[in-house]
Amino acid sequence: MKSSTRLLLTFSLFALSGLLAFSGHAATKKKKSLARNIGPASVTPSAPTPTGGTLSTTNRTVTWTDPIGPVPNATGEGVGFSKPTCAANGVDCSNYTLTLDPSIFSAAPGYDPTKSSVVIALTWSPSANQYGSFVEDKNGNVIASNTAGLDPETITISVSNIIQANGPFTIVTTLEIGSPGTGYIGKVSLTAGPACGSTAAASG
Repeated sequence: MKSSTRLLLTFSLFALSGLLAFSGHAATKKKKSLARNIGPASVTPSAPTPTGGTLSTTNRTVTWTDPIGPVPNATGEGVGFSKPTCAANGVDCSNYTLTLDPSIFSAAPGYDPTKSSVVIALTWSPSANQYGSFVEDKNGNVIASNTAGLDPETITISVSNIIQANGPFTIVTTLEIGSPGTGYIGKVSLTAGPACGSTAAASG
């Protein structure tokens, strides 16, 4: 009887050891599988915040940020005001809607629209990245651009060269060279003075 009891106890302990070993192996295998599936986090493109703003003689500066920026998109470069090809806003293009208040186009005490300009400026880091910027009217026509890719990047357009009825306008930013992840900062200002030596064109 004692021999049978001892044998049963030995068998039970052996079975328990095997079960624990199998459980430990399964848990380790599951952890490795999860580690492979998780992997390094990929960068998800973002969109500007806020998505748009209104420039006026009483609100002469609007700003926005795109903390991650779009994925690389080198379309739209070259001579003239070429249009970039955008699959989706917030993916390979970063679009900001700029509304120009009617006050910008009307003379007033201390303000002359014929001697004023709209200045668009982009800054980013690292400077090794290269962004291209384009200004499109409501019909999708590019009226100005800068694809030099140098930080800071500016576009200056004389108010007298802007057709009010063609607004609102879209500032389209593309990442020509580099990797998304740090994004850029955008700023539009209404300034005194004409657009001299700047990348600009009248809208048609």
